[in-house]
Amino acid sequence: TVPDWVPKTTGFVMGGLILAGFVRALIQILKIYFSRMCAQKFSQDMRGQIVKNALQLGPRISTSNAVSLFSDIVNRAGQTLLNSCSILTAFVTATVVISMAFKESPIVVVVGMLFTAICYFFLRGLIKRFSMSGTELSSHWQNVNLTLTQGIRNYFYLQLCGMVPKEIVRAEESLEELAGVLAELPG
Repeated sequence: TVPDWVPKTTGFVMGGLILAGFVRALIQILKIYFSRMCAQKFSQDMRGQIVKNALQLGPRISTSNAVSLFSDIVNRAGQTLLNSCSILTAFVTATVVISMAFKESPIVVVVGMLFTAICYFFLRGLIKRFSMSGTELSSHWQNVNLTLTQGIRNYFYLQLCGMVPKEIVRAEESLEELAGVLAELPG
């Protein structure tokens, strides 16, 4: 039921579809740009605070913890913020689409939601496994990072005591454990 005042020619319809496609593409580009810029700004601010605190606290702060915070943990926090923005956008979009669909065909929407819930029930174990693997990866990465930063900081002492080869083996073992955890990940 298109109003009579709307032209019904093929050219107008094609032009409308192309315009709608460009508008949708622009919205997607802006959504991605702003969510990524938000995550980058967050990471930049956090790194600035870490540098400031690390320099002010000096010897009272662990070098490996400061380096880990500066690189790995800030990156993960930025990714979490980015994912949160994506989840919020997806939630709002899903709410609008489900509301419109429910108005048109409530039975289909309810069946679709039940099917989604059933799929989630079966995928719950896989989701939990990914979460545990991520925690384990983080732990192994901390070990590798700690070995590296302590080895660099204490290189002269390690060399005097003849412990450099032992530290190299320790770092290689940590990397092998990390590789083993990565190999166990599904997919």
